[in-house]
Amino acid sequence: MTTKKKNRKYIVEVHSTPLSVPVTDEVLEDFAVGAEEEGRIRAPFASANLATNTLDLSVSVRASDPATAASAALRAFGRALREAHVKDALASEVAVELDHGDGPLRQQLLSGAEVARRIGVSRQRVSQLAATSHFPTPLSNVGGYLVWRWGDIADWATLHSRRTTKPRRLTRSA
Repeated sequence: MTTKKKNRKYIVEVHSTPLSVPVTDEVLEDFAVGAEEEGRIRAPFASANLATNTLDLSVSVRASDPATAASAALRAFGRALREAHVKDALASEVAVELDHGDGPLRQQLLSGAEVARRIGVSRQRVSQLAATSHFPTPLSNVGGYLVWRWGDIADWATLHSRRTTKPRRLTRSA
């Protein structure tokens, strides 16, 4: 008797090598459209790093193991590059982690105001929590504002039985 492997949800992040052409709004929009797929891929989130002139894709994938999840994400990444007419970029890094239900934005950086919105407290309360050893340590102080990684906040919220709100999807109007 064979046992069927249970599909699990994974978050896969794929980063490109630097592009030979500048990242423009059109390239990023076409890249995002190309990443959308029916089937295993869910919640594609395309982004660009303008300092390094690279493209990034984060997706949620239902698969039997991390290698299968990475393979599905790499196919979506390749489709997205083709849709954006980017011919010279390759995947330079692929990271796979189990999806604990907070979506593919665990690496997203948040201000104190956004942390407050997502965990349902005031900005002042976030400042108070940040001063304790029980709250995640901010990654940096950018322009006088503390910055946290969403995955760290989501883990803290789970540990302390706090509900979180869904991240907002930023959209562009035509």
